[in-house]
Amino acid sequence: MIKLIVSDLDGTLLDSKKTVPQCHIDAIKEALDNGKIVTFFTGRSRHSANSVVGHINLDVPMVFQNGALITHGFSKNIIRALPLRGDVARRAYELAKDMGIFYVLYTDFFDEKDMVMEEPYSGVELRDYFDASSWRHRYGDVLAYIKDNVAQIALVGEEEKIRELIEILYTEFGDKAFSPVKTRAEKHESFWELFGYGTGKEEALKFLMKYFDVTSNEVLFMGDGYNDIGIMQLVGYPVAMANAPDDVKKHARYIAPSNDECGVAWAINNIALK
Repeated sequence: MIKLIVSDLDGTLLDSKKTVPQCHIDAIKEALDNGKIVTFFTGRSRHSANSVVGHINLDVPMVFQNGALITHGFSKNIIRALPLRGDVARRAYELAKDMGIFYVLYTDFFDEKDMVMEEPYSGVELRDYFDASSWRHRYGDVLAYIKDNVAQIALVGEEEKIRELIEILYTEFGDKAFSPVKTRAEKHESFWELFGYGTGKEEALKFLMKYFDVTSNEVLFMGDGYNDIGIMQLVGYPVAMANAPDDVKKHARYIAPSNDECGVAWAINNIALK
């Protein structure tokens, strides 16, 4: 029996207009009325997630920044935080500059304007992300903002170059200094994020399964992105949205309608509440 329902936000719970359809809100309420635990796992920051789903009142732990931060709802009550070491962030910056990789620093989990860049993003394929997060941007000397720990960094550029940079960091710092998460892959650019070691939606779920006293076979997860693959491989009921890339869909047990076609409501009603 499914006890815990977990939904990604962008491309899953949120439609293409970045709003929550009423059908999804109604399905979540029905699940709660039937005694299910419902929570959100997202790559978004706490501030960014609150701006789109803060009106859905869930009094449970929520996962932000791909599992680097878990708080009780949208409060500052930290359940778990995994910041990235400052020395790793600095070295990644140096390598990114040399290799022509666009670098973004995310200063702190609770900073509203948390994204620091030396200059605006000038690419095309990830323009939607940077435009949507423009309210979070600051520009200046990135190194001046890197303290002992930071929330995360992002690397945008050619897939092979980013992978090469990550391998250099592994060589210099070891394999337990940070956790890389691939979020998006377009034709010419990929978006990778580096977090504190132990980060990942699947690792966050392992932590919260103990918190909620549930097993992986009692969890339904709905997602659409590359950062959802690990958790799909862990849960008993992995659901991919119809709008997900094929590389993500192949890890799902079910394919739901798209995020614009009440996919989350379909999964809750046809899988969790059956």
